[in-house]
Order: sequence, then structure tokens, then C-alpha cells
Amino acid sequence: MRFLRKGKVKEVYEVSKTELEFVFTDQISVFDKVIPTLVPHKGETLCRTSAHWFKLVEGLGARTHFLRVLDGNR
Repeated sequence: MRFLRKGKVKEVYEVSKTELEFVFTDQISVFDKVIPTLVPHKGETLCRTSAHWFKLVEGLGARTHFLRVLDGNR
């Protein structure tokens, strides 16, 4: 797995030539500024929320780039 980039609250890794992995962190961003305080389980919550919406959209017949949740915040 190769690190590609870090955003304010998310990291992106290349797993293969056709797959990327997003890691949702517990960091907070407000008005494009990262706050030093961490929110426990925020990354996992955002990951699960994103997965929920991708699955809902796919259930309605639209294709997305979503493959699966690996574990926790990935």
C-alpha cells in the first residue's frame, strides 16, 4: 500500500492500480483549519456514514466507486 496524499481529515493510499483506500481520521476541520483536538471514533463514524449512503445510492441503481468497508475507519 502506497501513501498518496493527506487532506485535512482524510488520508488516501494506493492499494493497487485500480483501487484506492481512504482512511478517515479523528481530526476536526473547521473553516479549512485543522483543530488539534481529536474526536474519538469520528473517523469510524464518517466511514460508516459514507458507506451507508453509497450502499443506499447503489440500491437505487446508480453505480458508484465504493467497493467495501475494510474495518473501522477504512
